[in-house]
Amino acid sequence: MGMHIPDGPFRFQSPHPPCPLSPDQEAQLAFAATGITGGAILDLDFSHAGGGNIIGGKYGRTVASGDALHSVAVIVINDQGAHLLKRPQDLQPQEISNLINLAHSQDWKRIYSAQKVQILNTRPNPPKEPIHNLSLNNWSANAPGTSVFLPVNDLGRLYINGLLEIFQSRIGVYVLDERKNFQPAGVARFAQSKKGHLDDNPNNGKVVTIRHIETMVAEFAAIEQGMIMQNLALTAQSMNLAGYPLFANHEFSWFQALGFEMDSMPRPVSRCAAMGQLDPGSNGEKPGYPLPRQPHPQRIHPDAVTESGCIRFDAECCPPGGW
Repeated sequence: MGMHIPDGPFRFQSPHPPCPLSPDQEAQLAFAATGITGGAILDLDFSHAGGGNIIGGKYGRTVASGDALHSVAVIVINDQGAHLLKRPQDLQPQEISNLINLAHSQDWKRIYSAQKVQILNTRPNPPKEPIHNLSLNNWSANAPGTSVFLPVNDLGRLYINGLLEIFQSRIGVYVLDERKNFQPAGVARFAQSKKGHLDDNPNNGKVVTIRHIETMVAEFAAIEQGMIMQNLALTAQSMNLAGYPLFANHEFSWFQALGFEMDSMPRPVSRCAAMGQLDPGSNGEKPGYPLPRQPHPQRIHPDAVTESGCIRFDAECCPPGGW
C-alpha cells in the first residue's frame, strides 16, 4: 500500500496511502531478528586442546552466532526515525534475565521497547544513485511507511577472538601481510625459525595472509546476518506481510545518513599514482573513503584485546561488573 513503480510493463500506483507496521508487528519482527532467547548452547570440549574456550559470550539469540559474540547488530528504521537494537553485550545481566522472561511470555512489545535505543528521530535517507544503491531497488528502498531492518556487522571482537585462537601454541598460525609484499604481519619474532611458536614453514599449511583471515571473519558474520534476514523473511511471510532484502552494502552511505561522525582514511601513494590513476596531495596522501570515526583508527585499543583474553582464559582478571 502506498507504493509506486513509475515505469515499465509493471508500472503501478497504489490508490492507498502508506500503511506502516503496527507496533506489535514491528516488535515481532525485531524479536525474530535479534531476540535474546536464553543461555548459549555450550556443549563443547573445554579442555586445553578441545577449543571450547573460543566462546566469547554467554547468551543466545534467535540466530546462531560465531563464538556467541553476536557480531551483527540491527537498526530498525521507520517514519519515526532509527533505533539500534541492543545485543547481549550492550545489556546488564539483570536486563538480559528480564528480557528472557518476557520472551517466555511472548511479550514482544515490552522486549522491543527495552532493546531499542533511538539514533535519529526522522527517517534517514541515504542516496539512491548507483553505487549507493541498486537501480532495481529505487522504487521501494526505504519508502515512506516502510520498516527497514538494517544489519550492521561489528567485526572487531570476532577478529580479535579469532587471532587469540590461531596464535595459541597448539595452532600456531603465521600471518603475512599481502599489502606489504608478504612480509610478516608483526609476528616475525614469534616464528619457529626464530625459536618462537608460530609455524612459519609454508609446507605445513599454517602460513596465511591478512586477507585470508579477514575473509573468514567477514564470512562468519555474513552467516549470522543471513540467518537474521531469513528469520525476518519467514516471520513476515507468516504474518502476511510483504518483505524482501534490499541492497545496503555501500561502505559509508548508511553511516552518514544515520548521523555517525565520519573520518577519512588516507590513501598512500602507490604505483597507481604514478600511472595517473590517483592524484596525490602535497603530503603524498589523498583522503579516501569516509569511515565512521574511531578513537584510534590505526590500531586496536588494548582494552579490547585484554577483555577478549580475560573472557577466554581467565575470567577473574575482568573488572567488577564486567567491561
